[in-house]
Amino acid sequence: MSSIIGHTRQIEYFNTVLQHGNLAHAYLFYGPEHVGKCTFARRIAKIFYCASRGKKNESHGGRVFAGTCDEARDMCSECKMIDDAKHPNVIFLDAHHALVPDKETRKGISIDDMRELRRVLSLSGAGNEIRIVIMDDAHTMSFEAAGAFLKILEEPGAGTLFILIAPEKEALLQTIVSRTQSMYFAPVSKARIGEYLSTRDFSLEERAELLHWAAGRPGVI
Repeated sequence: MSSIIGHTRQIEYFNTVLQHGNLAHAYLFYGPEHVGKCTFARRIAKIFYCASRGKKNESHGGRVFAGTCDEARDMCSECKMIDDAKHPNVIFLDAHHALVPDKETRKGISIDDMRELRRVLSLSGAGNEIRIVIMDDAHTMSFEAAGAFLKILEEPGAGTLFILIAPEKEALLQTIVSRTQSMYFAPVSKARIGEYLSTRDFSLEERAELLHWAAGRPGVI
C-alpha cells in the first residue's frame, strides 16, 4: 500500500519545511510496526523525484507534500524505482537491503554496510540531486555500525537527507537520536482507516474484518 493514511500532523510539518526549504538533514521516525513510517519516508523521496511533479527549480523551496503519482494508474519510472529500492539517489538500508552482501544470514545492519555507505556518499550523486538514505530497522545496527554511522551523521555533507526508522527512540544510541529530528508515528484512528477502506472495493463485512485486524496499523491491510 502506497497511500498515506492518517499522520496529518507529520504531513503538515513536512508541507511547511519543504515549502520554506528548511528540511533537517536527519529524521528519526519511530512508533509501532506497520503504522506507515516507511511508506511516509518513501513518499518524501518521491517529492524530490516524481516525474509527474516536474522540476520547476533546483532548490528545495516551493515543494509540497502532496502531488506525487502514488495514486496514478501509471506510476512514473522515478516513483517505481523508489518503490523497488532501485533509485540511484535513494539508498535503502535494512535487514533486506544490504550495501555489502553478507556471507551469512543477515540479522541486521553491519559495519561493512556503513563503510560502503560512507564510500557511496563521498561520490557525486546522479544529476547532483539530493540523496536520501532510508534506514529501516535502524535499531538492528551493530554497535560497530552505529559508531560508524554516528561519524557519518556528524559530517553529512551537502545534499544528503537521512531518514531512520525504528520502533522506539530508546533502541538507538542516544548520540544518534540527538542528531536527528525525532517524529513519533502513532497508530491511526479506526475512523481514518475506515474512511480509506470506504474508497476501496470491500463489502461492509470485509471492512469490519480489516478494521479489526489492522488495529491502527494501515500496513497490515
